[in-house]
Amino acid sequence: RLLPADSTRNVALNAPVEATFSELMRMDSSRTFLAVRDSAGVAVPGMRRWKNHFQFEFKPATGWNSRAKYTIDVLPDSVFDLSGLAPLDTLQQRIFWTVNADTLSSISGTVSDEAPAAVGPLRMSARQIVGGKAIYETVVPAPGPYEFSGVLPGVYQLSLYRDANDNGRYDFGKPMPFLPAERF
Repeated sequence: RLLPADSTRNVALNAPVEATFSELMRMDSSRTFLAVRDSAGVAVPGMRRWKNHFQFEFKPATGWNSRAKYTIDVLPDSVFDLSGLAPLDTLQQRIFWTVNADTLSSISGTVSDEAPAAVGPLRMSARQIVGGKAIYETVVPAPGPYEFSGVLPGVYQLSLYRDANDNGRYDFGKPMPFLPAERF
């Protein structure tokens, strides 16, 4: 599977290109098996990395251009599974278009906390509940201002929790020995 999918429109300007394989791949395979070009045919510079043996990610160095067309080419015989075989179902080429930056907005405000002695960063998310399925995330180090920029139009639900142990995920706590859930 390759995301964004072929012919996708309105791709976010910070969205990565993700390749997901159905079998374990060699992480020492060429990181250049995935070529991304702009509408002029120029290679897009960016960071390429294996997230694990199934997923590869490409992030453009400076983000995608607004209202632009991009082409993703999967180069044959440049990525291999653990047996050293190239996938038979090569994806070949995909095209996608990015969102018009003029349609983007922001969500901002101020976070306050009734427990002044609480520690840990505040992890926030804005989930689009009307108009799409976009999710934006940010980390606020302490109570104060926050902003989600580059937000698509729609209605959003904001959620926030205090990551007391700073592990990057919400902890529900446990009954024995008693450990309270992180504040949501």
